[in-house]
Amino acid sequence: MAFWSDGSISPKLSFQWLLTLGSSETPIANYTLRSFQKPSFQLAVSEYLNINDLAYKPGVLQWNPIEINLVDAEGTFENNTAILYDIMRKSGYVRDMQTGRSPATAIVKKQNAALIGSGDSDYGGQIIFDQIDSHGLAYEQWILWNPFISSINFGQASYATDEIMTINAKIYYDFAEYRKLG
Repeated sequence: MAFWSDGSISPKLSFQWLLTLGSSETPIANYTLRSFQKPSFQLAVSEYLNINDLAYKPGVLQWNPIEINLVDAEGTFENNTAILYDIMRKSGYVRDMQTGRSPATAIVKKQNAALIGSGDSDYGGQIIFDQIDSHGLAYEQWILWNPFISSINFGQASYATDEIMTINAKIYYDFAEYRKLG
C-alpha cells in the first residue's frame, strides 16, 4: 500500500522549512533565504588485506559543507552583501586601508561561527534548520555546530536578465545533530 493512500501520513515537503542564521549582531532575515542544503556526511573506508582476503572497515565520519542561497535586497535589514561582509570583517578580515596590503590578521573560526550562527558565542554558534508541517509547527530539527563561512559568491550583474540578485555561500561545520520534535 502506497503512503499517499493513507490520509494520516504525508511526505516531507522541500519548501516547508525555517532556518535560523546569523547572530543578534549580524541577523540574516530568514525570508531572504532561497535554498538551504541539509546536512550530509561521508564515512572514510579502509581496506585491509589478509593474505588473500580483502575486508573493509569504516573510518572517520566527515560532515560535508552546506551551501545556502540568499536573495540580496536594498533594504537595511535585507542587504545580505553588507551583512556577510560585516561578518567577515568582525571575524578578523581587516584590510590595511592606508597601504592597501593584505590583511595582517587571520579570520578567527570562533568569531566567525558566533556571527554566522545563533546561540552562545562561547560555544561558537549554531545554525538551526527546522522542518515544518502545513500548520507551521516544527517536527524535526538539524543543528549545525561551530559553522564558519568558507566561501561567498556575491552574485553576477548582467544587463541581459532581470533576475533577482542572489548570494551563494559555502559553510563548513564541525558536526550536525538531528532532533525529532514533538
